[in-house]
Amino acid sequence: MPTISILMTAYNAEKYICKSIDSILTQTYSDFEFLILDDGSTDNTLKIINSYNDARIKVLLPGKIGYYAAKIKLIQEAKSDFIAIMDADDIATPDRLHLQLQFLKENNDYGLVGSRAEWIDNNGKLLNKEFPFVDTHEKIKCNLLFVNCFVHTSVMIRNSILINNQLNYKKMAGEDFDLWIRITQKTKAKNLNKVLISYRVHDSNMCHSDWYKLGEGISYLISDQLVSYFKTAILSNDIQTHLSLVEFSLKNKIEDLPNLKNWIAKMITLNKEYKHFDEQILQQVLYERILKKFLRLENYSYSVFQILMQLKKELQPTLTFELRKKELAILAFSLTKKKIIEL
Repeated sequence: MPTISILMTAYNAEKYICKSIDSILTQTYSDFEFLILDDGSTDNTLKIINSYNDARIKVLLPGKIGYYAAKIKLIQEAKSDFIAIMDADDIATPDRLHLQLQFLKENNDYGLVGSRAEWIDNNGKLLNKEFPFVDTHEKIKCNLLFVNCFVHTSVMIRNSILINNQLNYKKMAGEDFDLWIRITQKTKAKNLNKVLISYRVHDSNMCHSDWYKLGEGISYLISDQLVSYFKTAILSNDIQTHLSLVEFSLKNKIEDLPNLKNWIAKMITLNKEYKHFDEQILQQVLYERILKKFLRLENYSYSVFQILMQLKKELQPTLTFELRKKELAILAFSLTKKKIIEL
């Protein structure tokens, strides 16, 4: 049995799938099976897949079963010890499999590893943009309270983690985010500090689809995550306040800041009791989210900066140049009572 099962779903991907498949077949690590599920494509996708003469490729043709069912079926078909996810429009660097497998073999307490990912356009041109990067397990756990820390197509998972804990994708918007949350509650995770994926941005991406209610799904799973960590101590108004640190269009008025202060204090207290997160890292992440929110307030007064300084005193964050710049911007907005620049 090959060491790695690479999973790819494909639907009408004729424009990009060739480069995606090629990037896998030319990996420096070659002991893998490549499971490609064609989800009822109506273009030349299947013809392109079948044009490859490589024994490592196994084509699944269940008909049109839909996005979620396709991902679940692929995991069920994977028999190798390690599973690598690959999307049909993205490109892997030649050393992706080697580096991720090496990490997991050298770190038995880790079950999930991702990487940095750069953005490319329709034509493969580099967009000089990357996904936000979070590296260590403790930082990832804290950030998952607010935002997805993994690029789906960059992930390698230890198959035993999925089997032993009966983990799979759920049928919901943000299903990959949800799976990473549940995996990191069972095992440790990391993102390698190297770009191993070129993520293609185009109009047919899942996140651009009208039916893909990503914000709704993320709000649900973050709310569920809070309750799973802190049980009945979490109230509905706590969730709404927390979500205002996730979706910055929510509760962005000065009048809502006292509730935010109360929630921050409550969350720190709850964590001292339940001990789910490293205290210093949680406080750092909270302060970073607070700065992002304060920069998006609808209106300002000097009290905004005063509240920020009170939160800073409580959270004791480590200040980078970028964080200091955001603090100064909030001070300027508070003094002038309006936004004078956009950050």
